[in-house]
Amino acid sequence: MMFAGTEEAVNEVKRQAVAELHRAVTAAEVKATVAVTAERARLEKVVNEVRAQARQEAFALLNSQEDSTEVSNSAENYSPCSHTAAYPSLSIQIHPSHPFPV
Repeated sequence: MMFAGTEEAVNEVKRQAVAELHRAVTAAEVKATVAVTAERARLEKVVNEVRAQARQEAFALLNSQEDSTEVSNSAENYSPCSHTAAYPSLSIQIHPSHPFPV
């Protein structure tokens, strides 16, 4: 019975092939996990850098607005209680607690 030995040899080759395939799949999974982890870390670093830059730009913009003479002058000269409508003979006063002239 030569076939019994041959069949056993074929089964052994199959087992070895499946084991090798399993090792290859495991190695590919590990490699993919490492690549995904590295990419995630790289993207997180980029996002943090962009956030920091946006924060700095926002602070710079706020500081430049605070330093602007236009903003400070218009704020100092504005008094909602003293403004009257374009036609003073109508004596319409704009009051800060009312959104509409009274």
